[in-house]
Amino acid sequence: MTDPIARRKERILIVEDDPTVRQGLVQILEGRGFEAVQAEDAQGGFLKTMTLKPDLVVLDIIMPVRSGIELCKKLKKDERSRDIPILLLSALSEKEQRRERHWKGPPAADDFVAKPYKPQDLLDRIDRLLSSRPNKPPARK
Repeated sequence: MTDPIARRKERILIVEDDPTVRQGLVQILEGRGFEAVQAEDAQGGFLKTMTLKPDLVVLDIIMPVRSGIELCKKLKKDERSRDIPILLLSALSEKEQRRERHWKGPPAADDFVAKPYKPQDLLDRIDRLLSSRPNKPPARK
């Protein structure tokens, strides 16, 4: 039987301003066989989404200059990226996000995970989002 991890080819973009958190996500994702690409801010995340066309974006909400919510809305409005699943990641719960006004209406993200997270929970959510993606592109070689 072939190892399912060895067959993974999905590319996941991590947009996170904290280098320690970003590197931890890279280790978790690459350990599962994903290709992990990194951006440290919303601007870099947008550019990498447009050029690399990731299969999924893991997006921190609270970042300097432009928030993850703003980037999420921008990606979901753009026809080139609207079908890419987005998993929001934040140290604040959804309720706290709303109270702190970082969340100004539904960002159209596909899922949300609060930090600290359990790696297996994160991976399960990513697997679910990838398997339910409409018009899933063929696997990369």
